Amino acid sequence: MQNTATLHTVDSGSHYDGAALVFLHYSAGSARAWAGVIARLKLSSRCIALDARGFGGSAPSYDEFSASGMAHDVIATRCALNASSYALMGHSMGGKTALAIAARRPVALRSLVLIAPSPPNPEPIAEKSVRD
Repeated sequence: MQNTATLHTVDSGSHYDGAALVFLHYSAGSARAWAGVIARLKLSSRCIALDARGFGGSAPSYDEFSASGMAHDVIATRCALNASSYALMGHSMGGKTALAIAARRPVALRSLVLIAPSPPNPEPIAEKSVRD
């Protein structure tokens, strides 16, 4: 069972009946990375951006850090915010998280936008590359 963290979340824009736009940031980033995009879209859409565990204003987690865990956090946050349908926008690590969510085939997911996503498989880093 996943432990859901309390995540810093930005929820702005028009809360109309259309799909909410959910923004997922890159590694070492935060919801602020999407501020310029949200500023342009919030006049016509509900925009939700969240900081992943341990990033931005979200507390670190002592649970395993994984795409599956982050996917769980995003789904739980979306449910808590009563976004009945949503579109995911993911950049890099956020794209990997978005793919993990889409692989679950949630009924409420309407679309997926990936910007330079990390691959969906594990990304081991060889010890030699760390020393170089």
